[in-house]
Amino acid sequence: MILSLENTVVGERIATEKKTIPMSNSTYERLQEELDQLLSKLSETMISQGEAGSASDWHDNAAYDEAVRASGVLQTQVERIREVLSAAEIIEPRQETAQVGIGNTIEVLFDGEDDPETYTILGPEDSATRQDMISVVSPLGKSVLGKKAGETVSYRVGSRDISVKVLTVLPGNF
Repeated sequence: MILSLENTVVGERIATEKKTIPMSNSTYERLQEELDQLLSKLSETMISQGEAGSASDWHDNAAYDEAVRASGVLQTQVERIREVLSAAEIIEPRQETAQVGIGNTIEVLFDGEDDPETYTILGPEDSATRQDMISVVSPLGKSVLGKKAGETVSYRVGSRDISVKVLTVLPGNF
């Protein structure tokens, strides 16, 4: 999660942190649709749980046990998406190109490669949306954040060191 400081300590004031998750509007809408679908499935599962439980004694009722298990899984998924949506900070395509920031598109060249690759730096939930979108908390995303065109950065993935040069910082295209 990305943390942004909401208040700072001044004198006797208490610092509070507001946890935010940056994401594009389209990802927010996709998650909202996913939540609606999960809530519908959960409702159906709760109905089947009631029907299975009323058919016989709950002690030896596989249908009831399965309905309880399924509703537990769905409830966990619903809670996770609600948490993400409540912490969402909608980001817009970044127009500033002096240095890499969340919402920029970048063109990079990995050490030992001939062809540059293009990525858009977005939030963790966005990275599953398109192959060219990477999370700001990914190893590459963290290493290029704040860098300027022409800078080379290195980062580690497992036991492997990876070097990449930022060729161009472009406005975001999402």
